Amino acid sequence: MDSDENDDTEALNRFFSMICKFNSGRPINTVLKEKLEKYFEYRWAHDRNFALGINNEQDREMLEQLPEEVQIKIYKFLFSEFLFKFRDFFTFFKFGSREIG
Repeated sequence: MDSDENDDTEALNRFFSMICKFNSGRPINTVLKEKLEKYFEYRWAHDRNFALGINNEQDREMLEQLPEEVQIKIYKFLFSEFLFKFRDFFTFFKFGSREIG
């Protein structure tokens, strides 16, 4: 487990503690807690935006400074399977030019 995973796990545990605190000291239902933990473990393992390392506004601004074509290529690479499966819903156009999606 790396430090990012530790941070995420700690944040989730703090969330569960906060729920307990605001629930008059009663912890969250064990089955629900396990489902939430499994969901977030899956999400953290499969989050393709995380692959870009965009963790804050500074990272986002750096990505936005890249030429638009490069940004599109990056997202197409990361999400090509998703875009293919839902191609009828996602079509990208450059302003005033041909379809690129």
